[in-house]
Amino acid sequence: MKTKQQIIFNYRSLKRQADELDQAAGKLDRSCVSKVNESIEILSAGWTGENARAFIQKEEALRDRIVKRADLLRRTAEEIRNAADALYKAEMSALEFAQRRDS
Repeated sequence: MKTKQQIIFNYRSLKRQADELDQAAGKLDRSCVSKVNESIEILSAGWTGENARAFIQKEEALRDRIVKRADLLRRTAEEIRNAADALYKAEMSALEFAQRRDS
């Protein structure tokens, strides 16, 4: 059986990991998406024709995939938080039960 300190440590560790995923998602949104958008603007201003349109469509598809990945990271972080909360409550309840039983 885990100690109260171990339960709290594991809980905080999971929360930190979720925060790191949120930060990674934010970096994808801020950095990658803005660079792709900038690239699309530059190309649109200086390149025309069928090839330009095809390339820009590919860049837009790439940007959309990056946004979806960032959203997936955020949802995963939220699931980790939810799991951490449920695990914390369950382990603390089990610990309290064991302590009452042993008293």
